[in-house]
Amino acid sequence: MNKRLGALNDALEGLDVGAGEGGTEREKPRRRGVSVFEDRQNVANQVATGRMRSASLRTVLPEQCRMWRRHNRFYDLLTPENCAELIDDIRAKGQQTTPAIARPLKNDPAGYEFEVIAGARRHFAVTYLRTQEKRTDILYLVEVRRMEDEEAFLASDAENRGRQDISEYERARDYASALEEFYGGTVLRMAEKVGMSRGKLRHYLNLAGLPDEVVAAFPVSTEITLRAATALAPLLNEDAARTRIVTRASEIAEAQRQARREGGGARYDARTVQTELLAAGAAPQRQKAKRAAPERVTAPDGQLLVEVERGRKYMTFRVPLAPTASTAETLKEIKKRLPKMD
Repeated sequence: MNKRLGALNDALEGLDVGAGEGGTEREKPRRRGVSVFEDRQNVANQVATGRMRSASLRTVLPEQCRMWRRHNRFYDLLTPENCAELIDDIRAKGQQTTPAIARPLKNDPAGYEFEVIAGARRHFAVTYLRTQEKRTDILYLVEVRRMEDEEAFLASDAENRGRQDISEYERARDYASALEEFYGGTVLRMAEKVGMSRGKLRHYLNLAGLPDEVVAAFPVSTEITLRAATALAPLLNEDAARTRIVTRASEIAEAQRQARREGGGARYDARTVQTELLAAGAAPQRQKAKRAAPERVTAPDGQLLVEVERGRKYMTFRVPLAPTASTAETLKEIKKRLPKMD
């Protein structure tokens, strides 16, 4: 370990605070630009006021950590490209300055010592620098807390709430599973806990509940937006519209897979997929029935007696203003065409 990291660990060594009275109040999202040392003071204050049971900051090897089963990021979608800004920042500073949130493990069968609650991108970035660029001097900075699962969910949500790099779909899936696991399916109870309106939470739940075929139609699931799900939700509640949307989504998904097999990118971008699915779900326009040509009734000499037009409810008879036939002859032809009436 180099001198700089050694000094950092020395400075953080004393922060291993005893348990306070275990409240579960949710943390506010961490402010940008807060240093590790200011963050340490913030943690200490929370412990002292009983908002957190215990916490410590320490640098560890990333391979000592595993992701929590309820971690709200899709780790397998992280790449050097979508983490480039974070990798550059850690590389330039020579260390990770914003700690991840983790909790300690005991007797883990796989040998892990910590479970990461929030900080997957930081874990990926540090791992990348250590393995791909041989920056073994860079370690993973974690804030270790002893938390139950609901506390961990709330801490993770608070940590990532203000971040732009977590997708709405990832958050939606996290909320949907938490709703059942921690709040018994009660939207109001969960909304109060996470500090969100019921309406907004329901929008996230609609996003999480999109059919698999719809999700597969998008280039990548993390590109599905809250706005798209909100627009699709009422259509998916109608059986006929849902069938049309799922059918079209399956067609698009197959086209996307075919494009990838051919070595190209996605054939449809996210916005086009949304437009296509909304169009499929819209009620098909009822075509106006073509009006049949009127029947022309003529006299033996070819002169027009009457025109007869039949509608769904009415019959219309049109007589020339200057008839050439007698009234009796014209009425005779009209009577022939009237429906039988009792």
